[in-house]
Amino acid sequence: MLIPAVLYLVQNNLQYVSLTLLDAATVQVTYQMKIITTAIFSVILLNRKLSVIKWFSLVLLTFGIAMVQLPSNSSTSDVNPGNVEKLIGLSAIIVASILSGVAGVYFEMVLKGTSASLWIRNIQLSLFGLIPGLVGGK
Repeated sequence: MLIPAVLYLVQNNLQYVSLTLLDAATVQVTYQMKIITTAIFSVILLNRKLSVIKWFSLVLLTFGIAMVQLPSNSSTSDVNPGNVEKLIGLSAIIVASILSGVAGVYFEMVLKGTSASLWIRNIQLSLFGLIPGLVGGK
């Protein structure tokens, strides 16, 4: 349970980083990539099969996310601190989305491979996340 707990801890911290560097709407729309990463990792790790319609929906969601990230005017091509901060914020939220997908699918694998109840596993997950969070937090 330590692996998904640490993944969720890092993911949450990356969300805070991205929220300090980007506007909330950009973070929310970009963070929807977690749907895509969860689907990809569930196919890879859980051997799930997705229908053609579901894959098409994921591709459409990806294009929607990409369109939101396109600059609205042509004067943003200059390198300035605002663009660097936006790049760091976008990188943080993309990594958070990937970690969300990995952690969610890994947690599902743990739940399916054990006889312990969901309540017990959630308590374990919170305790394993609490300790590194308190040690690493400021």
